[in-house]
Amino acid sequence: MEAFSIRRQDSVPDDALSRLQAGDLLSLEYHWGSAYRISVVDGRWQAVSRDGRDRTLTAPDAPALRDAIRRDYPGQHEGCSL
Repeated sequence: MEAFSIRRQDSVPDDALSRLQAGDLLSLEYHWGSAYRISVVDGRWQAVSRDGRDRTLTAPDAPALRDAIRRDYPGQHEGCSL
């Protein structure tokens, strides 16, 4: 199983992700990278939470993953005393 992540961008073959997908990956990492590890695994987009619960969100494309993250993110802070 190949995983592509923004942090390993140099190891991504040129044909692995289109320029648009690479841009989407960069955008998701920029906006959500502190809360989720963003990657593309075998053509599926995924985000793994960094809150210690290791929730994995998956989607067929970047816009759907962004929507899933937006729905999930408020739940990361339930029960926290900030």
